[in-house]
Amino acid sequence: MSFYNRNYSPNSLWQRFIVSSPCNVLLWAAALAYGGYVSVFSSEIRDITPISWERSPNWYFWLAIVIFLVLLSLFSARSSAIEAKDENTLKSIITSPPADFLEYFARNYDQASNQLEIFEAQMAMTESMLLEVCSWLDEQDIDVHNETLPPSGKLEDIDIDIPPVNEETPESRELVKNKLLQAYSTTNAAFFEKKENGKEDLRFLLVTLIDLVNKWDARNRRSHKIVYRANIMKVFYYDEMKAEDAEGWHQKASKFSGGPFSDYSGIVILEDNELTTATDTPEPIPDADRKPIAFPFTLVRNQEKPKHQNLLGAPIAVAERSYSYLKDIGDIYHHYSKRENTLNWSGSVERNLRQYYLTESTGIAHSLLSIPLTSAFKQERVKWVVNIYRDQDGLLFNGEKVSDFLNIIEPYLVLIRKRLYIQPE
Repeated sequence: MSFYNRNYSPNSLWQRFIVSSPCNVLLWAAALAYGGYVSVFSSEIRDITPISWERSPNWYFWLAIVIFLVLLSLFSARSSAIEAKDENTLKSIITSPPADFLEYFARNYDQASNQLEIFEAQMAMTESMLLEVCSWLDEQDIDVHNETLPPSGKLEDIDIDIPPVNEETPESRELVKNKLLQAYSTTNAAFFEKKENGKEDLRFLLVTLIDLVNKWDARNRRSHKIVYRANIMKVFYYDEMKAEDAEGWHQKASKFSGGPFSDYSGIVILEDNELTTATDTPEPIPDADRKPIAFPFTLVRNQEKPKHQNLLGAPIAVAERSYSYLKDIGDIYHHYSKRENTLNWSGSVERNLRQYYLTESTGIAHSLLSIPLTSAFKQERVKWVVNIYRDQDGLLFNGEKVSDFLNIIEPYLVLIRKRLYIQPE
């Protein structure tokens, strides 16, 4: 039996010392010294006459016993520490990402970085042309909503060098008008095409994320048919909008709110499945199984009443500006259902939580990682949440590798954040 903690920690000074070579030398030197002591005082030690009031205790004997027990405990502790260290090393090897993980990450990061630069340049050019055309339309007092737009053409063929209108010739005004409408039709179509292409690019980024998780989980799957999914949720803050608008947004999250919108700071919402994807499709198309959903949240500094609790997952990731990991999403319901009376939630909220997390989502999500993203700098508010999940519990080795995973992919998350920042609404 060992009294040693078998969970080896390389950060423990004692554990590092007990497995070190100097400690090994000291222990064996102490054992040799103990052997010398027992040999020199063998006759005194063998005199084990019972202790009595007439005779002092046999300190040679008891000292030998104490030294023996101390050495036995230290050798046992060292043996357990070495075994725990070996187990820790083996576990680290087993839970480490495969050999091609970093290569795959680097290759996709370079590709995504190049795509970001191209998209940013194209979007800036298209938006600049559209704004210039709209300026010309306003100057000519032309309302495109009251006009029949011609078919769009090629963006490179657009000529926005508009000649002045000759008021004496109606044909001149009509010519300018048609030229402007053609320019607007083409630039507007190009803008929305870039916008849709941008969503597809974001899905490619999500595919890379779930592929990276999938690779890391190579030894952490009970089936080869596990489906990994990801989505990006948008965050709205009530103090950034009018009260009536805030109340309207809050209605979208009413299924999971325990009070009026004034009790909350905002919602985190997946409005559609445009920024969703899964590994069970041959290309990054929207995940057909992902339906719109919204959750209310309260900023931690605004929590004044016990009922102001954020659900685990995306809501608490927004409020605490830190990732939220769930080994099994059923824990969301169990965690809060135990506190239903304390939170003063209505029975309908409890039923909705049970329905969503224990019934509707069981075939889609079992384990969840929610990652908050700010708009630009870390001190700013969270604007989006990236959710990665799979239909089996224990994502990333029961969460043990989440921190390592996030540290590695941080540059990739920065790319996603920049990409979202320039993506048109």
